[in-house]
Amino acid sequence: MTFAPARTLAPLQWLTAIQDQPFPVLFDSGHPDAPFGRYAILAAEPRCYWTALDADTLQTWHRQPAGGYRPGKISRGPVLQQFAALQSGVPVPTAAADNGVFNGGLIGLLPYESGAGVQGIQSPARPPELPAAMLWGWVGDYDRALVIDHQENRLYRVGDCHHWQPASPAAPAPPANASAILRTRLERPDYLQRLQRIQQYLRAGDIYQVNLTRHFWHPWQQDPVSTFARLRQATPMPFGGYLDLGDAQLLSLSPERFLQVRDGQLETRPIKGTRPRGADPATDEQLRAELQHSEKDRAENLMIVDLLRNDLGRSAAIGSVRVPRLFDIESFANVHQLVSTITARLPATTSPLQALAQAFPGGSITGAPKRRAMEIIAELEPHRRGPYCGSLFYQDVTGRLDSNILIRSVVLAQGQLNIWSGGGIVWDSDPAAEFQETHDKIGRLASALGLELP
Repeated sequence: MTFAPARTLAPLQWLTAIQDQPFPVLFDSGHPDAPFGRYAILAAEPRCYWTALDADTLQTWHRQPAGGYRPGKISRGPVLQQFAALQSGVPVPTAAADNGVFNGGLIGLLPYESGAGVQGIQSPARPPELPAAMLWGWVGDYDRALVIDHQENRLYRVGDCHHWQPASPAAPAPPANASAILRTRLERPDYLQRLQRIQQYLRAGDIYQVNLTRHFWHPWQQDPVSTFARLRQATPMPFGGYLDLGDAQLLSLSPERFLQVRDGQLETRPIKGTRPRGADPATDEQLRAELQHSEKDRAENLMIVDLLRNDLGRSAAIGSVRVPRLFDIESFANVHQLVSTITARLPATTSPLQALAQAFPGGSITGAPKRRAMEIIAELEPHRRGPYCGSLFYQDVTGRLDSNILIRSVVLAQGQLNIWSGGGIVWDSDPAAEFQETHDKIGRLASALGLELP
């Protein structure tokens, strides 16, 4: 590992420089001066990678000295459990060489369906058509990476990546045609019909909350990095990311951390409760205060906090689960969000990645109880979620882990742009307000690309 003052700390310039390397990835914290905004991580050319061929099949690929990758062994079993057992082959740095963030290690994508499979829930073959890795998962073992420290104005290089040099950032993708309207399989009448079905389950005591989502799509041929640049310009977020698997790209502007591990301490920060930003300061403050004091949103948030306390408890040391912060308001470019924080201590017998898998998928995007909520999701949603509501994560060789919840995220595949949006349904949900929330959450992303919501 080496470090030096950075010629540029702009993550998009470095992403542009490595976008043609195999499997480039960026963990993006948005504005450098924002909370959680100190670091950005970029990596490419993993020494090996594991790609899911289906829900129960994983194939290994190894980097060749002359370039490219050769196939390795194929293993069987639920892919989420196989991913949880992976270990990096990258050497652990000395204490003096540790950059404190990412020293090489595992970087991967856990799609929602990989978690449904472990829960024993069948995922019907529904649209959208995505490559298997985007449906079931992918993990690379990266020994070449960059860490940008915005606070110290330093760039750390990990491994043999001195040939990577910053490039002129990709120009943001031009907006689509004025008539470009996103399509969806859940128009208002269909959405409201499914919401009513959920409320029947709620009244029967079958469930307490279900996250119901909509899938939108539109033909798309723009450059992926340029598309990400436009989205990032419109809505920088603290847990954003970019991953290019060759035949599909993931572009995330997520505001939500799923699970972090530092020095044996687990932390998760669920979001539940949303209001749009106001058009003027007075309206904006009114909406913020409305969310802060909303009994309904607090009840929903607390329900998910209880679920995640249980999820963390599956891997945490006995008696170590705590809730240090409850009902914080965090404001972003397009929305105010209600956020809580849960912590726990990770025992030495459990790896960070195992803890991530045991809590996956996040309770904030399923409902409670989790398994029954996921069964209802499989029954009612006419689409697959793929990466949406899954997680982009890294686990470095020293045991640090961080991950997001893949909301406010776009998948580009087979000439199509895919985006999802949803929210938690409870017994007293206002159907019209819930439908509008699915627009509020992605409206700014859509308009940044020149797309209109239907």
